Amino acid sequence: MIAREYTKRIDIYQGTEEPDGFAGNTVSYELIASSWAKLVNPSSNRFTDLGLSDLSNSLLFKVRYNPELNYNGRNLALNYNGETYVIQSITDLDMVHRELDIYCTKANPELILPVVSLQSFDYTLNFTITS
Repeated sequence: MIAREYTKRIDIYQGTEEPDGFAGNTVSYELIASSWAKLVNPSSNRFTDLGLSDLSNSLLFKVRYNPELNYNGRNLALNYNGETYVIQSITDLDMVHRELDIYCTKANPELILPVVSLQSFDYTLNFTITS
């Protein structure tokens, strides 16, 4: 672990659910830490062990262990270069609490279906009247 290897700046966010007033919940993210990290070229066998097959949107960061943070991974997200990543796994390899591996994938944007023009619909209706 060399200090000069940690050259990437990441922000760690914690998500909390809040009621939206319509019998549902919204998730809001709060910045809990900023850290220097090392971006590692992930090997495919590490990600396939986690069940991830698409390596194009997957990243592996190495960070120094911070005892003030609760690294649970369940409600944490990561921001790197303006992109949001969902944390899939946080691994302490040697159990000495020096360095952690954070496996993450790019968050999928909400899919918005295109609005179909009304001019393309055929409004011809055929009814069969039965008595």
